[in-house]
Amino acid sequence: MYLLPQNAKKMLSISRDELPFWTQKRDSLAGAHLLSKYQHDWQDIHTLTEQNVTHAKAIDFQIEEVNRCFKLHWHAVKRFSSDVKNLNAILTHTEKALNEIGNIRTLIDEVFYLIVEVEDLIEENRLTNAMSNAKDKLLCHHENKLLSVDALKEKLAEDYKIRLKVIDEEKDQLKKKSFQMAEKKFLEDINAYKESGMLPKRKKADEQLLKIEDIEIEQDLSILQQYLDD
Repeated sequence: MYLLPQNAKKMLSISRDELPFWTQKRDSLAGAHLLSKYQHDWQDIHTLTEQNVTHAKAIDFQIEEVNRCFKLHWHAVKRFSSDVKNLNAILTHTEKALNEIGNIRTLIDEVFYLIVEVEDLIEENRLTNAMSNAKDKLLCHHENKLLSVDALKEKLAEDYKIRLKVIDEEKDQLKKKSFQMAEKKFLEDINAYKESGMLPKRKKADEQLLKIEDIEIEQDLSILQQYLDD
């Protein structure tokens, strides 16, 4: 149902006699034109109303977005205010963290120096072990050399004893031979003395044959006693 404006009602209430001349000719189409006009106007109003509704929805959406952004900014401001309040605590914790970092750096330096000392001790221990091994090898070599020297000394002593024994045997044989020759010469002298009553003169070669200190008198003196008895 369409509602006509008040002007339209007033115009419809005018009699045909009161209408101008030019309107009387078109009296048959006036109602149709008027109705068509108001229908178009109403359609335009309806279209504008729908557009206003669309714009109102868009404005409402924009208002909601503005409200949402305002809330976000408000929460950000509140969080910023809280962060500003906690700034002193953050600075304190940051200072503590820096101090802890300094302590950790000091500990790292101490650990580094300890590692260097441990490496030095390991190297010193390795060198000590190497020197000890070299010393043990040297002592073992020295002992082996001493054993070799002792064995050589024993061998030389044994060889010296053997040579002394050979020399003693040669001396004994020489003394025995000299004694036999002296005994033979002595018997000849005794026999010559018995026959002539005088001792024969010795030659220089016979005197050098055997010295008196080289003569060893044996325990068996029977031969000498026999010649003395004769």
